Amino acid sequence: LRNLEETPQAALRFTRSRKFSFLKVSLLQGLIIFGVYLSALVLMLLIFGLVYLGGLSISTGDSPAVNTGLMVLLSLLLIAVIVGAIFAVVWLIVRIMLTEQPLAIETASGAIAAIKRSWQLTHRHVWRSFLVVLLVYAITLGLTMAIFTASQFIGLFVLGLGFLIPGTLAEVTFTLISVVIQV
Repeated sequence: LRNLEETPQAALRFTRSRKFSFLKVSLLQGLIIFGVYLSALVLMLLIFGLVYLGGLSISTGDSPAVNTGLMVLLSLLLIAVIVGAIFAVVWLIVRIMLTEQPLAIETASGAIAAIKRSWQLTHRHVWRSFLVVLLVYAITLGLTMAIFTASQFIGLFVLGLGFLIPGTLAEVTFTLISVVIQV
């Protein structure tokens, strides 16, 4: 892949020829993540059921007894499973998040091969990759909020002078300023 020049038209033609592979890889990713979510949900419901059953009172005459030790243990187990499920899902999503790049770049790559390649690329770098994605998300969110806030203040200022500018002109000016700031 090094020192190979490629025109934008050739890249577009190559990726368009693989549009169904992109669809397949997205469906496979969705099925994998859905399977993990479903497994975690079943496990949590099972443990929640045990917590509920453990909390049922054991009738000894008029005074029901509750096994609080079992309730506490099962509740802690439920919390551990929830935290473990969150880490497992994040770990899995990071492991299969790089499927589109091999599919778009490498010639001998199909949907399953792209998932395998993503698995190889993220080997030993899962949490570092997660932190990079989290950092990019935080920067993007901060910039988006700053641009949106600035455009709202400018829009309020322009609309605040609406008595000097006819209504339609003020709305057009507000829209243009918002678009320019957001670009």
